[in-house]
Amino acid sequence: MFFSLLKKDIRLVLSNPVLISLFTVLPLLIILIFGFSIKQFLAADFGTFDDCRVYYYNDGAAEEMLGRFDSVSQRITEATGAEFIEVFDRNEAMKNVDRSKAVGVITISENGFDYYRSTFNEPYGGDVVRSLFVQLTSSEDAEPVYTQHIDLGIERTGAEVYYTFVGMIFAVMFMGSLVSSSYSRDSAANTLERMSISKAGHLTVLISKLVCGLIFGIVQMAIALPIATAVFDIEWNENTPMILAVLAAVLVFTLSVGSVVGIFIKNETLSYRSFCMIVMFSSYLGGAVTPVGLLKRIPVIKHLKNMLLNDEGMLLRKRAEDILAMVDKTAEEFSQLDNIVGGEIRIGCAESHLIKYLARSIKVFKEQYPGFIFHIFSGDTEPVAERLDRGILDLAVIVEPPNLSKYNYLSIPESDKWGLVMLCDSPLAEKEYVTFDDLYGLPLFCSEQSIRVDFPRWCGDNMDKLNFAGTVNLAYNGSVFVKEGLGCMLTFEYLVDTSEGSGLCFRPIKPTLETNMYIIWKKYQVFSPIAELFLKRLKQDYT
Repeated sequence: MFFSLLKKDIRLVLSNPVLISLFTVLPLLIILIFGFSIKQFLAADFGTFDDCRVYYYNDGAAEEMLGRFDSVSQRITEATGAEFIEVFDRNEAMKNVDRSKAVGVITISENGFDYYRSTFNEPYGGDVVRSLFVQLTSSEDAEPVYTQHIDLGIERTGAEVYYTFVGMIFAVMFMGSLVSSSYSRDSAANTLERMSISKAGHLTVLISKLVCGLIFGIVQMAIALPIATAVFDIEWNENTPMILAVLAAVLVFTLSVGSVVGIFIKNETLSYRSFCMIVMFSSYLGGAVTPVGLLKRIPVIKHLKNMLLNDEGMLLRKRAEDILAMVDKTAEEFSQLDNIVGGEIRIGCAESHLIKYLARSIKVFKEQYPGFIFHIFSGDTEPVAERLDRGILDLAVIVEPPNLSKYNYLSIPESDKWGLVMLCDSPLAEKEYVTFDDLYGLPLFCSEQSIRVDFPRWCGDNMDKLNFAGTVNLAYNGSVFVKEGLGCMLTFEYLVDTSEGSGLCFRPIKPTLETNMYIIWKKYQVFSPIAELFLKRLKQDYT
């Protein structure tokens, strides 16, 4: 009964011109048309090294190793145009490599080099740069070999080689449609029920169709592969058994998928179309027809990638970055659940010399938990509180009264005193303190937060009489502006170097203006184990 069914299925295929063309003409068309028309496309550069960035991290390297790295990186830059960028946070750099912001991270240590790359999305240009770096650092005097080699034993994969192999896989995958459409046709015509009555079970029918598809798949490979190999003069050499094994595996897989589609979809036309859609989606998503790496290099697509986002796009991007940051933070917290000897915590901090209290608490805490790692984000209250609200930060240190409806807090001892930073030869430098009348008419700059929160409570309705020429968020940058004669800066005491020889001096303002510092965290917040322990330490220190 089985062989009778098999003969019937073979006769049906041979009597259908469309099916005959499917396993004879289709693979040849794919291979020959794409192979010839895009022959020069794969051989060209097409932006292989566009935006090719390589991070490097100095891990206590000696001058000799740094000099050797400079020599090697310069040669690679001259050959490829790759950009080498120094980083100071190796872990963050490795995360950026995994996010495709760079192709690798080179760690320069006292004994040698370590090259980190992404194991799942390294681009072709990154592969070339890594290969050159390994060659040149192994023997700096040697001439690097720029030709890439692949496992097939061919020096470089040309379009004819690529589409001979991929085209065969693409065509073989359609062989499953023989099984899906044939099984659906028999099911719709009640042929399967009649065969069951005649002692031919459904399994026997299905196996006969699978064997039929297997036979014509082998015939397809026997016709198309030798012709394409002869036309393009390809030498597969010892890789022939491996290639045939891959094609056979794909054939078995696609016939299995076709049988599943045929069993569940009884309509022949719908079954055939569904299977073709599966093949097309899997092939295009996998880059079978045109490699994904080359699609990204097409000028129109590159232009679309570089288009500026509108406000909605920027908001979406910001939310995506928040999600990635939260994923990283959550992964760190899970890794700390069973490891309380250390862990990571993220703290947002205002700029103040009172941050010394936080530093002292961290120092004591690290003695007990040596694996404790802290990440500090510096900024005014608004950006710090925003990150705290989004869950990116665990704690925040701010210099304005906290919102008690949202946060719990601890008060830091002492307070920051406000004053004026000016040039030492300024007339006001001769005074012990500076009053509001002294500031009248002077070009001033300070932080946006202080204009909004601090100085209105110092000068009240007279704020409009002060000449704020600009704002700065970092006191050091502001001190440079003062040195260059742009004006005077209102800031906290001890933030700017006013020692002898600095050219700057600080004078407090009268009446005295002080600002307190607070450690805050969200109410009902769930902390990681290490963050919970650190907060307990802070409560012991400042309660």
